[in-house]
Amino acid sequence: MAVGCASEAPAPSDGPESNPLTAEGRAADPARKPLVLGMYNNTSLAPAAEGPTASNYRQVANRHFVGEKMKVHRVFNSYDRFPECYAGCSSKSAGAEDPANGNVSFLSVKPSNDDVQGVIAGTYDGAIRRLAASMPDGSYLTMYHEPEDDMDGATFVRMFRRFYSVAKQANPRVWIGYVAMDYQWRDGAPKTKNPDDWWIGDAYTDFLGIDAYIRDWKPKVALSEQADFQRWYRWALPKGKPIVIAEYSIVLSSQIPDSLRASLIRKSLDYVWSQPQIRMVLWWNQVGNSEGAFQLSPTPSAPAGSPRALEAWNEKVTQYGSTHTSMFDW
Repeated sequence: MAVGCASEAPAPSDGPESNPLTAEGRAADPARKPLVLGMYNNTSLAPAAEGPTASNYRQVANRHFVGEKMKVHRVFNSYDRFPECYAGCSSKSAGAEDPANGNVSFLSVKPSNDDVQGVIAGTYDGAIRRLAASMPDGSYLTMYHEPEDDMDGATFVRMFRRFYSVAKQANPRVWIGYVAMDYQWRDGAPKTKNPDDWWIGDAYTDFLGIDAYIRDWKPKVALSEQADFQRWYRWALPKGKPIVIAEYSIVLSSQIPDSLRASLIRKSLDYVWSQPQIRMVLWWNQVGNSEGAFQLSPTPSAPAGSPRALEAWNEKVTQYGSTHTSMFDW
């Protein structure tokens, strides 16, 4: 990702928050709470160097996004270094600087050297316990996001149940969930032929998440029509857990220009708003690399940015977004 979250007290609420209008301008269903929003970011404001730092996140969010509604920061620790603590030790997590910058971490970790069997065997119990215990209340945590590329469902379930049990016992106020990969949930994908192979069980996850992308080689459609996302969503929805789109992005390219990105963003977030079990969306705001350019905001290496798409995102964040960061004070 034992102690199930159902037995834990919910995180305290920041107080009442008004419910925004629907896309059609009607008053929303009062049961539909505003979306929790955020992003991964490695863009920057000049002269700062580009990179996925907490300070870059906050500066970019405040300058180019609706900063008061973009507080959840997607951060990663890679295979070569499982963090021994959230902050304050030599092997700290990638989210260590988030609190000082007004961000809430959504941290993804993987075992050192891809040692999945070590997690299952309990080798990492101490490190998992120290990490979770040191995380601020209300943080988000996952282990081995997009696992379908690298293992089968049975292995993942054993690993994640161990991780969740240890971490949740160490800190019941950190929210822990499974994050899937949309491509591996396409029709006919062998890894997910039997979807419930990936079900860790109600007592071993606080939420279900997925990373969902539109690239040049995929149909240029909104989430409501995105086949791989929809196959996963149809499976996840009846499980009854809050649903997170932990990475959402649309590549900027000659095939998907700024204007089309803007249209797809508006349609996708209108669709998300119509689905009350989806409680969080995090944009993937990444500068161009071998996988393509995914940023909305201008950045030193791409000063033009994607202005229409950024305007569309900010419009929907203003319309549907929460100033809070908890999905569990509902």
